[in-house]
Amino acid sequence: MKWIGRGRSNQKAGIKLLTIKNITSMRTRNFLVPQDLIFEFVEAIEENDFSNHIVGTTVESEIEISIDYDTDQRKVVNELQDMIDEHNYDNDEDEEDDD
Repeated sequence: MKWIGRGRSNQKAGIKLLTIKNITSMRTRNFLVPQDLIFEFVEAIEENDFSNHIVGTTVESEIEISIDYDTDQRKVVNELQDMIDEHNYDNDEDEEDDD
């Protein structure tokens, strides 16, 4: 702890300022989740206890989900995006095979 103010008068009055280190900051990230991936995506959100809500839907019928996370959870957030990217890539390949 360190004393605030100038001189010893604050020390005598017992006024102290607590120094807090390593405060993580909260971030928000929105994801566009395809409908056929929503159950797997929601399970991953629940496993990691992310605060979340549905923002809406897109014209492509994707569900926009917003999550709040600490910066130390960035790796998991990136894995969520990877889940969506891999799903979309696999679907694009399937569509090309059909042509």
